[in-house]
Amino acid sequence: MAAQVKRLAREPFVHFLFFGALIFLVNAQWGKQQSNNNAEIVVSATEVARLQAQWQSQYNRPPSATERDAIIQNYIREEALYREAMALGLADDDLIVKRRLVQKFMFFSEDLMEVEIPSDQVLRDYYSKHQDRYRIPTKTTFSHVYFSSANKDKNAKQAAIDLMAALQIDETNWRSQGDPFMLRREYTALEDQEITKLFGEHFTVTLNSLTQKAWRAPVQSAFGWHTVKVHKRSTPALPLLSEVRETVIADYKRGKKAEVSDAFYSSVQDRYSISIESKTINLDNAVVSAQ
Repeated sequence: MAAQVKRLAREPFVHFLFFGALIFLVNAQWGKQQSNNNAEIVVSATEVARLQAQWQSQYNRPPSATERDAIIQNYIREEALYREAMALGLADDDLIVKRRLVQKFMFFSEDLMEVEIPSDQVLRDYYSKHQDRYRIPTKTTFSHVYFSSANKDKNAKQAAIDLMAALQIDETNWRSQGDPFMLRREYTALEDQEITKLFGEHFTVTLNSLTQKAWRAPVQSAFGWHTVKVHKRSTPALPLLSEVRETVIADYKRGKKAEVSDAFYSSVQDRYSISIESKTINLDNAVVSAQ
């Protein structure tokens, strides 16, 4: 019996029923308060303690008696003005207020959506299905000498080729060769995506075709031409599940939570009859049809 109850407690449908009942109770209580026109403001002992703790956190000391009375009066003032603003409907159609309330509601609902740690078999199946997320990509360590295509005094492509021949004999002073370059001359363990972002796709493709531990040229980038030496290139590898277990568990729980959250939103949306008007509006003299 206990096992069945525990299993039901994990079912998303049970979560939906709980949230639906919770929303109903909140709406009912709010409606009751509104109908009774309850104008009483109660500052509980818990609220006073929270206000004092907040003060101490900010000023690193407890408030004096005068300061304590002041922060309580400020709380009452805010509460009274808040209730008056709500009664006048000032929060209606306020985009900032709407987004903040939606955010708080989503945080509230997500806090109640606990996802248990998956069993070893479930985790293995999840890892097998999403291996591409955890695969370690190719990483390249390389040095290069740059020749600018904007330099009219020499042919940058030929200069890169000539330097390659020279460096194959003596590479002692390679750092002093070539033209000034805004980026670094040496890079360690860069992924292809990072290399492409820095030098362009053509450079990355050519770099991956070069033999290691030898100067090669010409290699073209988005900036000009290069003489390049690949020191090390790793091969893509898939780590063992045990090596990335905590990351996989976190991803699994995040995914399950998103599934439950989406399903919960659908259940909330189903409580409303939704219609979208079809109309034509003018934006900067352009006619746009909105469906």
